[in-house]
Amino acid sequence: MSQRTLIALTMLSAAVLLTTTACTTSGSGSDTPVKESTQSSKPNQPKATPAADVEAEENTDPKSVEQAPELTSAKSVALRRNATQGNAGFEFAKAKKGDGDTLIVGVQCAGKGKLDVALHSLDASFELDCHDGKANAVENHFTQPEVARASTVSITASSSTIRWSLAIGRGEAPTTDLAN
Repeated sequence: MSQRTLIALTMLSAAVLLTTTACTTSGSGSDTPVKESTQSSKPNQPKATPAADVEAEENTDPKSVEQAPELTSAKSVALRRNATQGNAGFEFAKAKKGDGDTLIVGVQCAGKGKLDVALHSLDASFELDCHDGKANAVENHFTQPEVARASTVSITASSSTIRWSLAIGRGEAPTTDLAN
């Protein structure tokens, strides 16, 4: 190999090492080991938000964000994150045979502000309004070819006082419109 090629490979390897993630398990926030991003910068927001079936509900108990939401039609759970504060990014595994053709994302939050959820392999995102003194929840269903891939999800909270929890699973597409 030429010296130019070796230098290019060395620089590429260094760039890859700088963007690696560290595997963490937090006793207070996760039931499932996940990979958490070591980068602290705000993630790039996806360009498009596909239409998704949404089920929104408001609870009066802000403690409901302590546990990750239960997913209504999930056959498998790819990621579960109990009560967390601030921004975070997580990886989740690709679908296994029989998991279904729909990615299900459930999020709950409490505190004043907004929560932005970005699903990178789908180039999709959605927001959830969070309120003081009560929890707000949403469950979105995505049915696209990309849902079977391993991916990352980024959560960006508009305030460090927002508490949130998250569950991601796979299952079948709902047969009824959850928005009504």
